[in-house]
Amino acid sequence: MIELAFGESPAGYEEPISELQRRVYAGIWCDLMSENAPLRAIVNGCVIGVPVDFYDFSLRSNLSDGEIKVAQLIGKTLSQIPGVGDRWLFLRIRAMIESGELIESSMGTGDHPYSGVVKRRNKM
Repeated sequence: MIELAFGESPAGYEEPISELQRRVYAGIWCDLMSENAPLRAIVNGCVIGVPVDFYDFSLRSNLSDGEIKVAQLIGKTLSQIPGVGDRWLFLRIRAMIESGELIESSMGTGDHPYSGVVKRRNKM
């Protein structure tokens, strides 16, 4: 994943576009901005606004029946959905802990926040 500030472009990826293409892309971007979605994702080659929990399904599918290290959960998920940052997945795991969906068996340390261990909450 490449993150760029507005106006930046990575070396070797630049290509000139016509004025019409520029207007079309500007219009698409204006539509995305007016949508004000909390997250953008590329789905079927199109950038769309998605809810904040859009990738939670993948985290859930990579949870084992027992405990799993946060780093392993993030690694498995990253291998399935390219273009998503590990930090974003970590923040979603934290949200799942806060909501009670996951239980934190052990916390990660300050220097190694991904060293924590989580598990599914048992449903009764």
